[in-house]
Amino acid sequence: MAAGGVRQCYAVGSDLQPRAVSPAQFAAAAACEPDTPAAPLPNDTNERVTAASADFRRSLGRRLGRARRPHDTHRRYVERSLRDPEIDDPRTDALRRIFTNDLPQEAETALDDARRLGLQGKALLDRLHALRERHRLNPPEETDAEAAQPRIVRIVCSDGLAE
Repeated sequence: MAAGGVRQCYAVGSDLQPRAVSPAQFAAAAACEPDTPAAPLPNDTNERVTAASADFRRSLGRRLGRARRPHDTHRRYVERSLRDPEIDDPRTDALRRIFTNDLPQEAETALDDARRLGLQGKALLDRLHALRERHRLNPPEETDAEAAQPRIVRIVCSDGLAE
């Protein structure tokens, strides 16, 4: 099964308990000689597929939850830390806009390291500036209201205009 770049193989027995297996394990179990006759599918094949599909959906839900949480944690950490009145840096607003938005995975990991180290004040500012330089991060572009409106794409058929 696959969804959003996540691939997973399952082995499901007659007890309908799905067990995740690696693609290599699946290939080894499904391998046969070219002249091997086809085996009939078990009577409960649909139930087995449904059980595997349900487990895959649960697994994706857990992954999605984990994927959302670190960003929220990082955003709160940056927001709280940059509100410190001792920080007097004109670039603080740009850093806040960068590090409270989506980041590349490497930058997320580095920011998580800074959070776990408990960096605050000037040390945090220096780390954020270094991360910005290393990962070439820029604040999101500020757009006016007209540019923020979704573009409407219209397809015009000119066949009716041909003579």
